[in-house]
Amino acid sequence: MTIDGGSGSGKTVIAKLVQKILAPGGIQVKILELDWFLKDRRWREAVQKVVAHDPASGPLVLTDQERELLGDMVGKLKSGEKYLGEEGFFDYAPAFDLLEKLREFRSSGRDREDYVVKNAYIRGDKDHPSRIEDVPLVFEKSVVYIFEGSMSIPRSSGISRTFATACMMTRTGRPCGLRTVRAGLRI
Repeated sequence: MTIDGGSGSGKTVIAKLVQKILAPGGIQVKILELDWFLKDRRWREAVQKVVAHDPASGPLVLTDQERELLGDMVGKLKSGEKYLGEEGFFDYAPAFDLLEKLREFRSSGRDREDYVVKNAYIRGDKDHPSRIEDVPLVFEKSVVYIFEGSMSIPRSSGISRTFATACMMTRTGRPCGLRTVRAGLRI
């Protein structure tokens, strides 16, 4: 399953909600994040700081470095609004390597396989700072995988967008059809 949407659109919230809903039924969900493959993590943090800012908490304060990173985008980004212009800030090759390995595993006869996302960007929260670290994964047939991130892949990358959407497995290990959820829609 993929969850598609811009920065601040609620992709992570939706993925964690699906995980929570499926857990009581014994269905394990693993969330794979496009953010792991950011080229410029400082830029992402600056964008997130703006779009996640709550004006009720006071004025937005950006450092000189954050203003320099964002450039003329500072005036275009709005608190509480998603940002869709992120395509150039991701390294798609390792992201699609992950998805290709998952696809290969799904069609193999193996029950499990180890994979490591090298130098992944792990977004921090109020209790933990952002960091770079390897993310070990274990592919298993009985797991639902959710790939969350903007699927606005540049045509110049030569990568098929539909390739990114074939990541869901049933509990029996059989592939399901294409399932993409667009985050940021009002329900």
